[in-house]
Amino acid sequence: MKPISKVFLVVFCLLISGCSVSNSSKVEQTRHLKVMYFSEEFFYQDYGDLFQTKYPDTNIEVVETQNFDLESSKDAIKLCIDKAKPDVLLLSPEQYEQYGIDGILLDLDSLIQKDQYNIDDINPSVIELLKEKGNGKLYGLSPRFYANALYYNMDLFKKFGVEPPHDNMTWEEILNLAQRFPSDSSSNDRIFGFGTPLAETIYGIANRIAYTQGLNTVNTKTMKVNLTTDSWKSIWDLAFKSSESGVVFLPEKSPSVVSFEDYYKSKPFLMGKMAMTVDDSSLLQNLKDAKKSIKDFKNFQLGVVTGPVDPMNRNSSRDMELSEIFAIRSDTPNLEAAWDFIKFISGKEYAKVKFRVLNGNLPSRMDFIREYGENEIKAFYTLRPNLVNHDPENRVPAKFDAQFKELEQLEIQRVEKKEISLDEALKKIESEGQFILDQELKKANP
Repeated sequence: MKPISKVFLVVFCLLISGCSVSNSSKVEQTRHLKVMYFSEEFFYQDYGDLFQTKYPDTNIEVVETQNFDLESSKDAIKLCIDKAKPDVLLLSPEQYEQYGIDGILLDLDSLIQKDQYNIDDINPSVIELLKEKGNGKLYGLSPRFYANALYYNMDLFKKFGVEPPHDNMTWEEILNLAQRFPSDSSSNDRIFGFGTPLAETIYGIANRIAYTQGLNTVNTKTMKVNLTTDSWKSIWDLAFKSSESGVVFLPEKSPSVVSFEDYYKSKPFLMGKMAMTVDDSSLLQNLKDAKKSIKDFKNFQLGVVTGPVDPMNRNSSRDMELSEIFAIRSDTPNLEAAWDFIKFISGKEYAKVKFRVLNGNLPSRMDFIREYGENEIKAFYTLRPNLVNHDPENRVPAKFDAQFKELEQLEIQRVEKKEISLDEALKKIESEGQFILDQELKKANP
């Protein structure tokens, strides 16, 4: 069985006719269950096969949503639910919150109490957020989540006499700490203070910082492009300062990789040549595999603390995502099977089987911490998820993003080449970006 995919796309419906239902029949099945998921193939890969191994009497139909258009009506998923009537719903946090208000979802508290189903070992931050989104009620469970952490090489910090990082650090604190490492090493012995696969350009660093701090280029209330504010200027100043210091790893081109060994050797942190990096849990798996694949692998002492936080809210993280929330339709005729499904995929047995290999997602069940190693995993479970949707009504046209990104990257490159100043670039990006936005809005709303 393939490992769980790192990225799960939950998109909206375009038309009710887009709802397709596929059937997988088993012999002597007495229960029926209809599950809404983006793909039948991925459903069985992620959940269905294991569930039916334990519950072979349950016949499953999958209501596929993978072909729904992102620019469709915000009510299309709800209309699809009304038509196909799935028993179990796969929801985004925004859908979960709204459908709870609309009375579409079943409160799970009575089922949990009746079965004495233990949710104490589920990440408290996940349960807290689900109840917050449910106005105090628990309408669903999320069996897995995605999060980043700050990894560091303890040996390098000791060698250079630098105090190691700690939980709840901001991007500015992390990047300033990186500058305490030497920047004039020879190419063979070069040590970088910081680098991350999540941001390998100045543009990437700035936008990563902005994401963590909850800044957006478009104010969806006024539909104005904002890039010349003090907050945005300070972010770009920090990104350029870090890049020009020489201690941040920004690869000029993608390495040539023909084997797993080549891949691991192209990663400075894995090779002990980088003091810190921000990455997801897949890095733990890469470290484990690199030790097996590289003959002369130089081991080092690993430290892991929470990932970068917003200086205005150090106890939560926008880099923590609930990738999938499962809920039960309030008027389902197949309540027993639906509840058995949610209990199973949110339980210890499922987590133990599916998370033996790490590739980004982590189980909400915290038993896994003890299974893998508390010192390496705990940081992923420490912060509370801060889910902020800047554009809940999808007011910004999808075609704007690609054009704006191209414009932004082009002007930032001109700053790097010293052709224009940063202030000039930000003013031009804001002005021309506003023109692009206005044009796309006119097309979307003729």
